[in-house]
Amino acid sequence: MRKMRQRRTVGILYNCLITVRSVTHAQRAARLLQANGCFSITTRPPQELTGNQCAYAIKLPCECLHIALSLFTQYSIPFQRVYRRVGGQYEVVDFS
Repeated sequence: MRKMRQRRTVGILYNCLITVRSVTHAQRAARLLQANGCFSITTRPPQELTGNQCAYAIKLPCECLHIALSLFTQYSIPFQRVYRRVGGQYEVVDFS
């Protein structure tokens, strides 16, 4: 019987969410983040964030947000929007 590897994610707050258009982009992003020391979770975003669009998301700690965005730019992983969870609701992160 094969042992399952446990993820060391206990106690990590995944308060930021980056939406992408496809599961392929989400998986590439998650592998890239993991290779650079940032834990993340690939998931479907809440319906209220995307409407009826097909989208996937990467949840990650907000401490890794700037690292993630620079890696996505460097490795040409397109993303749609960036959200931060505040008080149980997601808000769009404004970089201006």
